[in-house]
Amino acid sequence: MKKLIALILVLAFCKQIHAQQSVNQSLNPSSMISLDYFNTYNLYSSNPNGNKRIGQCLPDGTSTQNGPIFNYVLIIFDLEQQLGGMPNSLSNSNVTVQLDGSFGWNGQKWQAGFITTDVSSSSAQIQVNAIRNMSYSEATDKPTSQLPTITLELTLSKIVNNKIIIGVRRDNAGIRVLSSCSVTINGSILRKSAINVAYNQGTGNIVAYSGSYKTHPSPAQVNAYETNQITIATLSPTIQNYQLVYNESMAPSNKSCWKKMNSNGIEIAQLIPASNSFPILKSEDNWTYEAQMKKLCIITLSNPGHNIYLNGNTHNSSLTTSVVEQNSITAYGNTYVNNGIEYRFTNWSKGGSTFGQTITPSEHGTYSANYDNGRPVFVNFYFGSIVN
Repeated sequence: MKKLIALILVLAFCKQIHAQQSVNQSLNPSSMISLDYFNTYNLYSSNPNGNKRIGQCLPDGTSTQNGPIFNYVLIIFDLEQQLGGMPNSLSNSNVTVQLDGSFGWNGQKWQAGFITTDVSSSSAQIQVNAIRNMSYSEATDKPTSQLPTITLELTLSKIVNNKIIIGVRRDNAGIRVLSSCSVTINGSILRKSAINVAYNQGTGNIVAYSGSYKTHPSPAQVNAYETNQITIATLSPTIQNYQLVYNESMAPSNKSCWKKMNSNGIEIAQLIPASNSFPILKSEDNWTYEAQMKKLCIITLSNPGHNIYLNGNTHNSSLTTSVVEQNSITAYGNTYVNNGIEYRFTNWSKGGSTFGQTITPSEHGTYSANYDNGRPVFVNFYFGSIVN
């Protein structure tokens, strides 16, 4: 028993090592966006290739009544793009922002801080307001033993949508220019893996998501970080006028399943429930889950003027029912008498083919009841004790 527990612990530890990768790296920004706010006219502008200025200045050729313009910088590190993964543990990690030493100093404060909402694709106004409202660290823009620098401690809570977003500002008069910004990351990251989901036949939407519920046109590929839960489920698509169903408990035969196939198309396992949740693994990157859907056949049983017995229940003249393909129903017409002739049910016919009481449909269709040629019904008459 102890050996078994030890083996389980070793396997769990190996799986955890596989699920994450160590990283010790210094990164430069993915982008540095210069932002301007001209308060006199309430104008906002952004320039991803701007001059990286912070502070206040007057517009060229204008009087003090028309100014000032406030300058900000938004710095973005896209970790998915730069690391190829998402940090899941950090230690001794930080962001360093430094001013350009070629500009003079006037002993004023400047600030840098994390922005913890993803404004990377937002309007200039939203980005400026995020910088104005951020929590920050502060430094003085005067010469020290090294260029003025702000260092921010990086934790997982400061990362939003796998991005590090930094705002830099200086609210006093005069302009300073950023020299550089970098992030040092020590820890481990999770890599993204992809799974493919599809129906075995037909098109339509299929459920696959990690996080919030989402549907995709089948076939689809879904990406998620290692160890994250991913959920797959079926809906009811159609193909050539047939509704497809996932036969988990709808009918006794021809059951459905999810076929789990590796990247070479080799079937590895089968999952039975229509909805499944499981952790995504790097070792299963680009594997496929294919739902084995079944056609729902709509059939009509026709027996004008007479009863139909279907699975033990009585119906009048005709009825329409649905059957999962390759499943069977038992149906027959009642025996009846007309003008002293008794007629008995023999079989069902559809499109030139005949079927007994058991019908196993593979397509839509109408089945008509057939009867024999009939036989006279003999009636005994009793006159006292004499039988004629």
